[in-house]
Amino acid sequence: MAMYDYKCRKCERVQEDVQHSMMEEPEIKCPDCGENMSKLITCGSGIIFKGDGWAGTGIKEKTQRIEKSNKLSRKMREM
Repeated sequence: MAMYDYKCRKCERVQEDVQHSMMEEPEIKCPDCGENMSKLITCGSGIIFKGDGWAGTGIKEKTQRIEKSNKLSRKMREM
């Protein structure tokens, strides 16, 4: 399911957050004048990746932990 915004062709009222499948093309009627509404093209919210391992966050930190662990291992073997 996805969220869409629609705008009335006649009175220009905007209906936000209409939920339906991406494959669906429902006829949305304006609650004020009853005219068909057109789907607006919006930028959307995008995708947010959280947690370890994602580019820009986890990879650098993970690499630094591995390097630190490798240095510690080398020191332990030298003793």
